[in-house]
Amino acid sequence: MKIFLTFVFVIAFACSYANENNSAVEGILDDVEVVESRFDEMQLALPNNATFITSQEISENGINSVPEILSQKTTIRALTYSGNPNDANLSMRGFGENCQLRVAIVVDGVRYNRADMANIPWLTIPMGNIENIELLRGANSARYGNNAVAGVVSIKTKDISKDDTLEVSGMYGSWGTYSANAYGSVSYGDSFATVNARRYYTDGYRDFSESWANNYGGSVGYFINENNSFTLKGVYSDSYSEYANPVSREEMKNNPRHATSATTIYECESYTVSANFERDSALSKGFSNLSVNTYDRIISKDRTNNQYDITFSTEYEIEVHQDWRAYFGAEAQYADISVEKTTNATFLGNKLTYMGEDSAIDRINFGLHAGAIYNITESLSVDACLRFDMAKTSADYIEKKHRLSFTAPYYEIYTDSKNSYNEDVWQKGFAGGISLNYKIDKRSSVYAKFDQLFRYPSTDEIALYQGWGGAADMIKFNPDLKPEIGQNFEIGYKFLGENLTVNSSIYALFLHDEIMYFPSPTPNGTTVNDNVPDTMRLGADIYASYEIPWCGVYSGLSLIDARFIAGKFNGNDIPFVPHFNGFVGGFVRPHESVKLTAQFNYSGNQYPMSDLSNTEPKVPSWCTVDLRANVKFCDYANAYFGVDNVFDERYTLAAVYSSYYPANGRMFKVGLNLKF
Repeated sequence: MKIFLTFVFVIAFACSYANENNSAVEGILDDVEVVESRFDEMQLALPNNATFITSQEISENGINSVPEILSQKTTIRALTYSGNPNDANLSMRGFGENCQLRVAIVVDGVRYNRADMANIPWLTIPMGNIENIELLRGANSARYGNNAVAGVVSIKTKDISKDDTLEVSGMYGSWGTYSANAYGSVSYGDSFATVNARRYYTDGYRDFSESWANNYGGSVGYFINENNSFTLKGVYSDSYSEYANPVSREEMKNNPRHATSATTIYECESYTVSANFERDSALSKGFSNLSVNTYDRIISKDRTNNQYDITFSTEYEIEVHQDWRAYFGAEAQYADISVEKTTNATFLGNKLTYMGEDSAIDRINFGLHAGAIYNITESLSVDACLRFDMAKTSADYIEKKHRLSFTAPYYEIYTDSKNSYNEDVWQKGFAGGISLNYKIDKRSSVYAKFDQLFRYPSTDEIALYQGWGGAADMIKFNPDLKPEIGQNFEIGYKFLGENLTVNSSIYALFLHDEIMYFPSPTPNGTTVNDNVPDTMRLGADIYASYEIPWCGVYSGLSLIDARFIAGKFNGNDIPFVPHFNGFVGGFVRPHESVKLTAQFNYSGNQYPMSDLSNTEPKVPSWCTVDLRANVKFCDYANAYFGVDNVFDERYTLAAVYSSYYPANGRMFKVGLNLKF
């Protein structure tokens, strides 16, 4: 109740101020022809709480990954076990553990969410190649399908340009961190080509937390006519990441940088090839994309995880009548995952005995959606969409016992095999959504929306194919694991004025059969992923800023009450979800070419991951301060200087019971961007 009363007060004040300010502005501009930007029009017409981040904002802040810029510019939390935001999971709208499964990541229309529970491969997305990032908060299952329970991150890369350009940038910071980026494009007639490359490296804040990545990419394309284009892309990436072992709460306070070893080491090599057709005209717009992605990973030298997927996605929007537009889309994907693991290796004389675990997992999924946008009046519009999704998961898990001889003639003595399981299951469901958007005037709008959610389990939720627990009688495949379904209700208000900006929403999200890492009565007493009783998330997202030419202030707040509303844990908080997190900042421009910014960040306390009973000590709240300075030498060159976590706050972004994974301490960085 306090959350909503606070929200109502803030919004009422902002609306009152906005309306007064709007009247004054309209009085001044009566005799001036005002042309609204396309972005402002899009924001006011969109029935979502959205944030739009440009490539300029990315380059001015020395950003190395998408989670890093989102955690700076929005109230999204970047949860990471390494302290490095480059391998973080995005947490929003009251989701903590496994939050990466509830946010859809779309790059140029192609879904980047993995079929299993693995993190998004952020290091395969070069930041210097991003044109813009659009964050849609809240459920969007009908339009974006699986994973879009908490929100959508849509990334547009630089691929079409009729101007020859060259952009280079570099950054150097604490702990041996550096990055170098290059992007170039050339055109000849109706043809164009782009190339990009990046090198990133860091020793890491903690011991045993080294990380690096190399990215190389390019595209060639052709403007068929002024409305249609075709692009062929290719991207190669190889990366390395160490995950330092956790520490106790006391160790985190005394020496958060110390680690005795790396619990996990990832080496990953990936390729992406895609063909994309785009159309953008007054009467219709859309795309069709076919992509092939491969990920070959070595995990801690005893396990390999190799994946590839083939994805086709398409969506088109057509003006059927001057008052309404129809859209339709389809998505199909085939994903193949193979996992090999070696465990329990022992020597007996000149013989080696070890266990081998081999898995083959296939996922086929298909989604189809259709909807329409109808302009009831010049100011009021309605958007309705319906979606059908289905997925088949097939898993084959085999355990083998090997004994090898190390005396001539070096042969395998025997191999015992046991087929742990070979099963498959089909799952299907519907999602839908309807929204009303009312444009109050040329600067403000309100909206109300309802979403029916659907998310089928990931392959690693339904099939424990990586041998978690290692018990022979452990549940390896759970065909009874149900998809998540739920309802999301939301209302919001936006104001885009000359100086004042307000973007706010309140929501209620109810989930049935939510999937969690949950104690279940298996024969061996092990813990598996299971459907929990009903959960509820009530909350508000608020962003406001006020700017004049020489200074400005801004603030983003996320208020959330996430809890169980049925079953054994009825009334308990959902773990690792703070009731409050946000930021407040301000900037000054002592000169037109210099911008100085200070930002204060805060996150409240929360129960550690998997603590469904709420019996463990809460992970402490934390606050940090960041400072940045940007200097624009000319239209072609700018530099930045920054200090993140100025006061070297010791805090954690991930914790499981008594195991804490410290976040980064104070970091200095400096960089230069050049554009020709």
